[in-house]
Amino acid sequence: TGHATSRNPPTTGEIISVTGRKMTVELDQIVEASVGGITIRNMPLAFAQLPLFDHFGLAHDPALLLGMDVLSQCQRVSVDLRRREATFTLN
Repeated sequence: TGHATSRNPPTTGEIISVTGRKMTVELDQIVEASVGGITIRNMPLAFAQLPLFDHFGLAHDPALLLGMDVLSQCQRVSVDLRRREATFTLN
């Protein structure tokens, strides 16, 4: 897996959870990343220590949330909770 983030100084923004809680996040952008044979370019990122990660025991592990802006690019998204796998079909 390869990646490159922008070289711009970090900026901050605000996200709002589904419960209405506002949280400050650090913003950046992936210039280019390869994941599972797919290349992602110019994707905005927000970095934060979210309470959701604590809830699922991921506070000390790399964790990722994908927004609807990303998921809507997929033709199909399936989640197998028993196997702890997610499949994203692009076309």
